[in-house]
Amino acid sequence: MTITTAALMACSGNDSAEQTPQQEQPVAISLACGLEQTRAYTATQGSQIVGGRTVSVWGDEHIDKTSNSIHTGDVADYLKAWQLTTDGTGTLASTSTQYYPMTGNNLDLYALHGNFNNAATEGTTTWVTFNTALTHTVVADQSAAGAYEQSDLLYAVKHNITKSSTAQKLEFKHMLSKVEVYLIKGSGLTVADIQGTKVEILGIQLTANLVLSKTSAAASTVTAAAPIATIKTLQQVGDETIQVPDPDNPGSTFTEHAYGFAEAVLVPQYYDTNHDGTGTGMSLLQVTLPNGTVMTTPAATYNFQAGKSEWSGKRLQLH
Repeated sequence: MTITTAALMACSGNDSAEQTPQQEQPVAISLACGLEQTRAYTATQGSQIVGGRTVSVWGDEHIDKTSNSIHTGDVADYLKAWQLTTDGTGTLASTSTQYYPMTGNNLDLYALHGNFNNAATEGTTTWVTFNTALTHTVVADQSAAGAYEQSDLLYAVKHNITKSSTAQKLEFKHMLSKVEVYLIKGSGLTVADIQGTKVEILGIQLTANLVLSKTSAAASTVTAAAPIATIKTLQQVGDETIQVPDPDNPGSTFTEHAYGFAEAVLVPQYYDTNHDGTGTGMSLLQVTLPNGTVMTTPAATYNFQAGKSEWSGKRLQLH
């Protein structure tokens, strides 16, 4: 993902024989970003942020250029909630151009994408203000247009960036978990049955209480909270050959055709009756066939963790 912003160059002429030293010119900040790939199939936003999404960027002046981790004397909020928009091909664009500090200090950058309760107003909202009592909420109906993408919490941190006209790469991390479901045709079902099937995820906490760390994405905390609701998954149809576990031969797999794929992002959480790791199991998935037949997965407990997909590669019998 590349952000290309035009550098403002100023020049002046002097007709006198004596030349004055040329002033240092401002250098526009140019950024590129990658998205940590943790997802399978042709998963939505698996390797690139889709078009039309807003990314907010904060920046601090980094004083000690000899170290990425020493922040003594750093000047906070050099950039406040710089708003950029993705185009789906790796480019970020903004209606405002931002420049490296004229002080000669380096930059620490913190970039965010998500569905937050706190507003991020460019040039006004400080990092502390935004990061106070901050929550992110996944949308319950992720089958709706743009809802899955809106639900995806992404965070990138990069320290000690030197002034340069070369694009600086920010590596975004997936901060949530994810359920991926392959739909395989069983006995008596047709491809049309599979491709018309609805998959829902039951009893999920939708909100995350966030404390975002400037040290790294991994040092941030994401804690699940109410409300609890059913999530409608985003679904695709097709024909993908996959390897699934052989229930009769542990450790072995065999080939199946998946004619449907369902996905949803979840707040990291314990999945049990108490939602804290101490309760009993629950049925996670509810699958509704086109003829109205409703099936659920066996009751079980799970621990959905940040940055990880669950269920992919696991074979479960619906009943």
